[in-house]
Amino acid sequence: MKEIKKVIIVGGGSSAMLAAAYISNNTNYEITMVDKPGGKPIGVGEATLINFKTYMDACGFDFKEWFDACDATYKTGILFPGWTSKKHVWHPFVMNPMRKLNELDVNAPNGFHVDCLKLAKFIKSKLKVKFIEDTVKFQSENYLVCENQTIYADVFIDCTGFQSLLQVTNETDLSHRLICNTAIAGPVQYKDDSERLNYTVCEAVSCGWIWKVPLRTRIGTGIVFNKDITPVEEAKEIFLKHWDNRPEVRKVIDWTPFYKPRLWKNNVIRIGISAGFIEPLESTGLALAMEGAFQFVELTESGYHTQATRGLYNSILKFFYEESINFIAMHYLANDRTEKFWQQARKIKRPIQMDYYNKKLKDPLNYKNSQYNFFGGNNWVTWLRQT
Repeated sequence: MKEIKKVIIVGGGSSAMLAAAYISNNTNYEITMVDKPGGKPIGVGEATLINFKTYMDACGFDFKEWFDACDATYKTGILFPGWTSKKHVWHPFVMNPMRKLNELDVNAPNGFHVDCLKLAKFIKSKLKVKFIEDTVKFQSENYLVCENQTIYADVFIDCTGFQSLLQVTNETDLSHRLICNTAIAGPVQYKDDSERLNYTVCEAVSCGWIWKVPLRTRIGTGIVFNKDITPVEEAKEIFLKHWDNRPEVRKVIDWTPFYKPRLWKNNVIRIGISAGFIEPLESTGLALAMEGAFQFVELTESGYHTQATRGLYNSILKFFYEESINFIAMHYLANDRTEKFWQQARKIKRPIQMDYYNKKLKDPLNYKNSQYNFFGGNNWVTWLRQT
C-alpha cells in the first residue's frame, strides 16, 4: 500500500489539463504540472461525447464561461453521408433515435464541438496547481529528472502524447483491427450560414472519410485514410478538391493504432495519446482521457494505491478501449462501397464474433455492459439498423 500526496502531470495539452482539473477539484493531492518550454500540443480533437459537460461541471467550471472561451457549439450527433448505398447514417446523441438533424434541445444530452487549444488555455488559466517549464529527461521511482531540477512525487501521470516519455511498456498493436493510420488536417472558413451545423459530419470519400466540426468561427476539418493504400499527396488532393481548395492544410499526422494494456504501472499512469490512439472516428480521444482521470480519482479515494488498485484500473480502462475499438470497427465492417480502401476495410480482422453484434441488436438497452462504456447497445442499434 502506497500513500499518495504529490502527483506530477507531465504534458501541456488537452488531456493533461483535463486530468489536472478533475484531479485537483476532487482530491487533496498536491499537483505539479511539468511541460517543456514552448511545448505545442497537436490540438486536433475538437468533438466530445455527451459526458463532457458533466465532467467539466465536476471540475468546477462554469458552463457559459468555458462554452464561450472554447469557441464551442452544440453537437447533437454525427451524420455519416456516403458510408452505405443509402442516403446517410444518422447517429443522434439521445436514446430516441428519431431525433432529427439540426433539432437542438439545450437541456437534452448533447456533445460539444470545442477548440482544443482554447480549451487547454482556458483550463490552465483556472487551475490552482504549480506549473514548471522544464525538459524532462527521465523518471525513476519517485523522482522526475529534468534538465534544471529533480522533482519528487508519489504518482506520475504521463500526458506527453505519442512521445510517451515516462517508462517503457508494451503496447497492443491494433493495425490488424483498424484500417486508418493517417490524417491531414486544416481549418476552413465559413462560406455561409448553411455550413453552420449543430452536429458533426463524417463524410465517406473514395480513400477514407472527411470530418467536419463546426465551431463558431471556423470549421475544423481533415481527411482520414490509410497511407499504404492512398499516398499522402493523393489524399491531400482529394481533400482539397472536396472543399474547392478552401482548407488551410496545417499538418499531416500518421500513427499506428494502439493502446497500452498496462496504463498504470508501478507509480506511472498514462492518460491521453500516451495511453493509446485508436483513430478520430466517434471522438473517443478526449473521452478516454477523461475516463482515465475519473477512474484514478475513484480508485484512490482512500489516498492510497495498491497492486489491486492498479490492476483494477488497467482492467477498467482496457474494457473502455476494447469497446471503443469494437464500435469503431463496426462502422467500417458495415460499409458497402466499392473503392479499394472500403473493400480492404471489410476484410480487416473482425474484432469480435457476430453474436456480439446480435446481442447489441436484440437487447440494446439491457446489454449487461452498456452502463460501463461510451457506446451502449442503443448506439449500436441506431447504426446497424440504418446499414
